[in-house]
Amino acid sequence: METVKHIFLAIIGSLVFIACDEYEFLNLKRDNPLDGKYNAGGGNTSGSAAAPNFNSYSVYSDNNNDKVINKGETIELQILLKITGASTAKGIKATFSTASEYVSGFTPISQINYGDISVSGIKWANYLGYNSEYAAYVNYYTVKFSVSNTAPNNTVIPISIDIVDENGNTWTSSFNVYVQ
Repeated sequence: METVKHIFLAIIGSLVFIACDEYEFLNLKRDNPLDGKYNAGGGNTSGSAAAPNFNSYSVYSDNNNDKVINKGETIELQILLKITGASTAKGIKATFSTASEYVSGFTPISQINYGDISVSGIKWANYLGYNSEYAAYVNYYTVKFSVSNTAPNNTVIPISIDIVDENGNTWTSSFNVYVQ
């Protein structure tokens, strides 16, 4: 009799979990890029199977041209975003920020256009400024900031990224740079 009771409870429990997609009050948090259904906190808040996030950065320019972030320098970074989801991300824009006490003059604080990023693709920003001489957009750095002269060696500078696509879907990502 006890075995029948356990089987009955297992069947009822399975039916409840199968119905979770239909009933919002039972809907469990999930984040599975393979099925295209997202509702977990952080990351994608949309339902899109695309998942843009940070890929890598490189130092485009610094005061002594050694491509190393030192205290007292003005740094220009190029930042790559990537797609780890199952579809192309359309009209991607990213806003970068930092709360580091050792950074000043962080710019730009407005959205930066990355355009469309294909599945498994990586991409530099499409826009940072307008060059009237060539009547074209210039791609040279993504963000620029100055590092304080008082920054200790190995200081971590966290950089946050808020990402949005043309449909208003949003994601967050971040990365760290280090003062040498």
